[in-house]
Amino acid sequence: MPVREESTSTKSYTVMIPSSADDTVNVRIEVDGRTNYQGTHSKSEGGVTVNITGSGTKLIEAYIDGQKVDSTSIDFD
Repeated sequence: MPVREESTSTKSYTVMIPSSADDTVNVRIEVDGRTNYQGTHSKSEGGVTVNITGSGTKLIEAYIDGQKVDSTSIDFD
């Protein structure tokens, strides 16, 4: 029986940095509970956009300075 390979696609995801945040923030993006991106950003950037590659539906969670600020599902199919 042949193995079916899932096709993957890449989507952009943007998390906005709240105006109430410190001048410098640590941003972490998790995909299904695994860290996909982590970096330090300036509040003046306004937001952080990352490309996420996957298949099926994935849960995307964004954290700023350790606090969850967004949770959404992205369908890659």
